Amino acid sequence: MRRIINLIIVASIVLSYIVFPSVSQAYDESNYQQLAESRYNVLSSLKIYEGNYSVSSGITRIDVVKSLIKIVDKVSYAYAYDGYDFNITDIGEADKKDIEVAIKKGFIRIPSDGKFYPDAYADYDFVSYALVAMTGYIFDLDNNQYKSHAASLGLSDNLRPDSGNNFSAADFVIMLDNFLNSKYIVVDYQHNVSYTTSSDTVLEGMFGIRKAEWRLVANSYTDLNGTNTVANNNLVFRDKYNYLYTNLQCDYDYDETLMGRQLEVYYDIEDEKILYMQPKRLNDCIIEIIGNSIVDFDYKTRKLSYNVLTSGDRWNQKFDIKTKKVPAEMDIIFNGQFTLEHDYVYRVLNGEEDLNISRVYLYDIDGDSDPDMMRVDAYTDYQVKSINKEDGKKSILDSLSGNRITINDGNNDVLSIKNSNGDNIKFEDIKKDDVVSVFKGLGSVNYTKLVVSDRTETEYLKEMRIDNNKYTFGTEDYVYGISQGSVSNTANISLGKAYKLYIDAFGLVVNYEISDTIYDSIAAVVKLYIQDDGDNTLSARLFTASGNFVSYDFADKWYVDGSLATFDGDAWMYTSAKKGKVKVADMLKKEVFQFELNSKGKIRNIYLPSEQSENTKLSYTMGMLNTQNIINEPNNNKMWYKRNGNYFIPSGSGTSKMNFIVLNANAKVITIPSASVVDDRETFFKVNDGQLTNDYEAAAIGYSFSPDSTTSDLVVIFADGSSDISHSPYYVVTDVNTGLNKDDTAVMMLSLMKNDGSVSTFYGEDTEIIECNPETGNKVNDSVEVNVGDVVKIALNPAGEVNAVAKCYDSKNKTGTMLNPTYWYTGERFVYGSVYDLDNRSVAYVTGSEINPYTDFRNNLHLVGLTAQQAVIVKPGRKNKQIVEYGTIDSVIGYKESQEIYSRMALAGGYGEVSLLVFYLNE
Repeated sequence: MRRIINLIIVASIVLSYIVFPSVSQAYDESNYQQLAESRYNVLSSLKIYEGNYSVSSGITRIDVVKSLIKIVDKVSYAYAYDGYDFNITDIGEADKKDIEVAIKKGFIRIPSDGKFYPDAYADYDFVSYALVAMTGYIFDLDNNQYKSHAASLGLSDNLRPDSGNNFSAADFVIMLDNFLNSKYIVVDYQHNVSYTTSSDTVLEGMFGIRKAEWRLVANSYTDLNGTNTVANNNLVFRDKYNYLYTNLQCDYDYDETLMGRQLEVYYDIEDEKILYMQPKRLNDCIIEIIGNSIVDFDYKTRKLSYNVLTSGDRWNQKFDIKTKKVPAEMDIIFNGQFTLEHDYVYRVLNGEEDLNISRVYLYDIDGDSDPDMMRVDAYTDYQVKSINKEDGKKSILDSLSGNRITINDGNNDVLSIKNSNGDNIKFEDIKKDDVVSVFKGLGSVNYTKLVVSDRTETEYLKEMRIDNNKYTFGTEDYVYGISQGSVSNTANISLGKAYKLYIDAFGLVVNYEISDTIYDSIAAVVKLYIQDDGDNTLSARLFTASGNFVSYDFADKWYVDGSLATFDGDAWMYTSAKKGKVKVADMLKKEVFQFELNSKGKIRNIYLPSEQSENTKLSYTMGMLNTQNIINEPNNNKMWYKRNGNYFIPSGSGTSKMNFIVLNANAKVITIPSASVVDDRETFFKVNDGQLTNDYEAAAIGYSFSPDSTTSDLVVIFADGSSDISHSPYYVVTDVNTGLNKDDTAVMMLSLMKNDGSVSTFYGEDTEIIECNPETGNKVNDSVEVNVGDVVKIALNPAGEVNAVAKCYDSKNKTGTMLNPTYWYTGERFVYGSVYDLDNRSVAYVTGSEINPYTDFRNNLHLVGLTAQQAVIVKPGRKNKQIVEYGTIDSVIGYKESQEIYSRMALAGGYGEVSLLVFYLNE
C-alpha cells in the first residue's frame, strides 16, 4: 500500500548566503559527470525530474522550484499554512502560483526585499534549505541548522567540493537523488502531535517505490543455474544473502547486458513491477574489448590477448598487445544466455569457430576488482535475398551462400529483432540486401537475436591487409574489417576502384560490388560560400553527374590535385603545377570535377579533369583538343550531335584544333551553366534523359574515368544562359491552344511533334509569344502566328516556358526559310511534289518514270545523304483543318491526287541522318 506522507512545513524567513556543503563522502572528479548521468537516468525513468544535469551549467531558482512543485503535486500535504501576506514583484504570472505554493509549503523563504530573482542560478544554500524542509525537519530550519542537517541526511553526499561556490545542474540532480533516499519526519496526531523519524525513505513513502541492490540471475530465456522456470516477463534477483526474489515483473525493454550484474532495482511496492534498473557500480565492467581487437586466447593460461591503439593516424597506427587472465571458475554469458559450455566459448575467442565477435566484457561482480563474469557476443552474418514467414516459422534466403537459414521454428523460441540503432522492428521490415547479424545462445531455451543493418558505403579502396589473421579493407580515412565466412572472394578486389560495401551493424564488410555511383563523386558547383565560423570553412552546393543537388562542408585540411588548399585572408587558394597560385572558386566554377569525402562526410580531395587517362579518375577523352576554348567561349565552340553514330562533330569552330566526342553506350549527359550565367544558375543544371535529338547543337566536353579514354563516360553541355533557338530540334505543330500554366495563368499552349513521332506540350510565357529568326535568333515580330502543320523551332527560358518561336516553314502560306526547293514528279503516284531543304545540307531528286505500291520507294526517290522509313505526315481534315500524323513512307506512295495540286515535302539533315522529314499531302 502506498503511504501518503503528511508533513508540517513551517516557513521561516532567513537571509540566504553562500555556504560550503558538508561533503560526507569522498568526491571522485573523474566519475562526476557519469555519476550525475546515472542519477538522472533514475529520476527521468521514474518521471521525477527530466531537466538539465550538466556539470558545466547552472540551474535557475525558478527551475528548482518548478521541479520540486512537481514532487509536491504527487503527495497530499496536511496543514499547509495559508494567510501569508507577500508581494513578490519580479515573477511573471505563469510562475506566480508555483512560488506561492513553495512559500506556503515552507521550502523557500519569503524574500525580505520583495524579489525572488527567478532567473538567477540556484546555490547550495537555496537547494539544501528546500530539501531539508521537504523532509519535514522543521526544527532545523531556524538558525541555519538546516545546513548541518542536510549533511546528516546525506543530501550532500558525493557533491563536488566547489559546489558551495559554483552550484551546477549536476549538483542539483545528485542532491535530489539523495533526498529521495533520505529519511523524513512522520507526524503522530493521536498523542499531542509528536514527531518521529521514518523507517523508510522519501522514495518509498512519497512515491511507493522501493530501491533494492540485487543481482539479476534469471529471465524467461536464461538462468544462472541452467534451468528456466521463469514465465513471461518475470525476472529473478538474488540479494547478498543468496535470497531469491521471483515475483517481480518487468514490462519495459531493459538492457540485456544487465543480466548477471549487481544492480540498483527500482520497483513499485504495491504492483511488484520493475520500473527501472541500472548497474550498482559505474565501474563494474573491468574491460570491454571490441571483437576485431582480439589477438588470441590461450587455453592453458586462460589469457585473453587483445590490441590497444597507442598512437598513430589512419596510415601509421601503433598498438600494444595486452593480456587479461580469466579465472577457471566464473560465470559466462554467451549471446545473452548463461552457459556451462566454456570450452566452446574459448574456441570462439581463439577464432576457431566461424563467428564474428562483437564484444567481450569482463565484470567484477563482488567488488574485489577481479573478473567474476564474462560476457561474449558473437554472430554470423547473412545478406538477405528474401525472407519467408509461414506457419510461425521464419527464415532468410542468404544471397551469399544461396542457403535458406531458419531463424525461428515456431516452437515458442525467443526471438529479438532490432535495427542498428537498437530499435525493435518486425521480421517483415527486413528488406532485400539488408545485412542480418544472427546471435544464437547456448541455453536450454532457443534464444536468437537479430540485428539488421541497411548500411552501405561507397569507398575507393586504397589497400588490403591482414590484421590479427583477418583481412581488412583500407580506404582514405578508415579500415573496414571483413565478416567471417561472408565475403567469398577478395582476390577480385582491384585497388583504386570504387566499391559499394554492404556493412553489418558492427562495422564489418559482408559483401561488396563494383560501384555504379562514381557519377555521385563527379559534380559541378552551384554555389560556394565561406562560413563565418572562425575557421573560414568552405561549403559547397553541388550538382552531381547522377543528377542530385547535394551540400558538403570541406574538411579542416583538403587538397586540390594533391596541393593543400590554404586561406589567404580573402579566398581559398591552391598551387597549380601549371598556373601557380589559383583561386579555388575561380577554378571549380568552370567545369565538373571529382571529389572524395572523409569518414565524417566532408570533402577531403578535389581532382580536376586530367589530360592523362587513369582508372576511376576523371580525364578528358581523346577527342577533346581545346577544352579551355569551350569553357571560356561556349557560343563560339559548338558541335553537332549525330544520332546514327552517337557522337558530336565540329560545327563551324573558328580554331584549327577541332573537338570530337564519341559517347559510350552507358554515357550520361548533363547540362550545366557556363561561367557567363550569374543569375538563377540552379535552373540550368539538369540530366539530359533519353537520346539527344539529331543535329542538336551545343558546346560540349567529353570525359572518361576508365583507362580507355577513346569514348566518353560523361558529356557535359555548357548552357550560355540565353534562350538560344539553335538548341531546339525541328517540330511540326499538331495543336495550338490557350491553357493554364502551373500558376493558373492563361498562356499560349503548343503541342509539337518531333521527327520520331513523339508529341510534347509546351506552355508559353504569355498568350502572345515573339517570333524570331530561326538562324540568328533575332526578333522578327512581337507576336507569332502559329498554325497546325507549321515547322518551328522554340526557345525556352530557364523555367522551361516558350519565350520565342522561329517559323521554319509556314504550311498555310507555303513559305519559310527553306533553301533550294526542288520540284519532282512521277507517274500516277505522289506527283508534282516540291522538296524544301531546311538547312542547305541535303538534295532530293527522282529517278524512274513510275512508282507503284510494289516498288521500293527509296530506290526511286533518292534523298542524297539521307535514309528514312517513317515520316511526319500532314493531311487535310474537316473544315479546312489540317491533321498531323506519324506514318510510314509506304502510306505516302499510295496517296492519289490531282496533277494540278502539288504535294510538298520538307526535310532537314545530313551526314546520313534525317533531322526532319514531313510530307504535306493535298486532295
